[in-house]
Amino acid sequence: MTFIFTPTYNVIMTPEVSPTSIKKVFREVGIQRGETAELLVEKTLQELTDSFEWIKDFRKSTPEEDKKRGVDFVISTKDVGNLFLQIKSSWSGKEKALKKHPRIPVVVVHLGEDLTQIENKIRETLVSQREAFLYKRNNSL
Repeated sequence: MTFIFTPTYNVIMTPEVSPTSIKKVFREVGIQRGETAELLVEKTLQELTDSFEWIKDFRKSTPEEDKKRGVDFVISTKDVGNLFLQIKSSWSGKEKALKKHPRIPVVVVHLGEDLTQIENKIRETLVSQREAFLYKRNNSL
């Protein structure tokens, strides 16, 4: 499946240009880019939930979970409990997230990627997390 999502940013430009207004524009674009990346991941997680028998369901994190734990999505499984994902739209965002919350996997979603590319990243991350939990459980006797 090839689906490429090209976002439209709703940033209003004014004639006044100042360092503060430029920072505000970049901050707004960054927020919109992150929200778009999370929407793409949400669609991908729905497809993966339908194709993996071990995934029960998923949900977006609460604002508290996002702020305190660095979690964007909580994926409930039938065998290892909850898996977590943090979604970023840049490599620098990933580096910052990993410094704050090193135990939460971070997936970088670039807006030019199609859903298959995003699905492969999400699948690889979830399978890796699940396998680590299963390995730890089976070897902690």
